[in-house]
Amino acid sequence: MEDALFLTRFAAKATIVHRRGYLRADAIEVNKAKKSPEIERMIPWGLGEVRGKGFVTGGRLRNTESGERLEVECEGIFVAIGHDPKTDAFEDVVETDEKGFIIVQPGSTTTSTPGVFGCGDVCDRQYKQSVVAAGQGCMAPMEAERYLGVRE
Repeated sequence: MEDALFLTRFAAKATIVHRRGYLRADAIEVNKAKKSPEIERMIPWGLGEVRGKGFVTGGRLRNTESGERLEVECEGIFVAIGHDPKTDAFEDVVETDEKGFIIVQPGSTTTSTPGVFGCGDVCDRQYKQSVVAAGQGCMAPMEAERYLGVRE
């Protein structure tokens, strides 16, 4: 809930996609999100696929109760899933430690795979704070630009 509220500072709209029919977040944060006109909630839905080539253009969602499928357009996806890194989808893509955290070069978001950058809680096993994730979230696109030759 906190992440969705934070994202509305930079995005016109944020959509919370949550696979269960209920939220386990702090009640105060849930109420803040419910009151925000910039936040839409899709509950109980799960993200099945990120769409786009080079840039995110949308996602394929599936209702976890009815099985209904839906394609939504968006310009970005921010994954916030509990306190354990949910990096299974990346285990064959980048190097991770024994607990599944993505390993990045110190002071960087560069991973073991050229052109793939990691940031936030999937890399930060010590602090797990939004301020760290926000800082790395700024670093990752800057490093991606350098990698692509867009920025010197």
